Amino acid sequence: MMKRHPVSLLLSIAIILPSCSKVQDTMQGINPRHVATQFLEAWKKKDWRALYKLAHPDFIRKIRLQKLSPEQRKMSDEELFIREFEQAQRMYPGKILRNYEIKSISEYRRGETTVWVRALVNGKHKKIPLTLDGLSLKIDLSQIE
Repeated sequence: MMKRHPVSLLLSIAIILPSCSKVQDTMQGINPRHVATQFLEAWKKKDWRALYKLAHPDFIRKIRLQKLSPEQRKMSDEELFIREFEQAQRMYPGKILRNYEIKSISEYRRGETTVWVRALVNGKHKKIPLTLDGLSLKIDLSQIE
């Protein structure tokens, strides 16, 4: 009887550990500093796919409301997002993210869904909104000040 108990304990731990890492990943998705750092690093590396995953869905909706070519209308949201950023990079080659420093993050307030990150980006002060979308924070690219 005593020999079975440690085995069942090990099985229980083996079952619980993967779910703990999922909870940890979910918690990182609502950690403003983590999300802001991911966003700024993706932008710095020009990793538009990673940036797309962090962007609030309203941004792509705004792109879809613009006048699009038939080719653009057929694209997936991710393809259209990436194309827009690649095109902007070609049009403004000097507008790249060289360096950043997160200065402060506003506190969560009851009833609000947006947290503001104040950052120094390429030497200029920026206010970046992080908005709750489901169980994660997303960057609202259309409201960066």
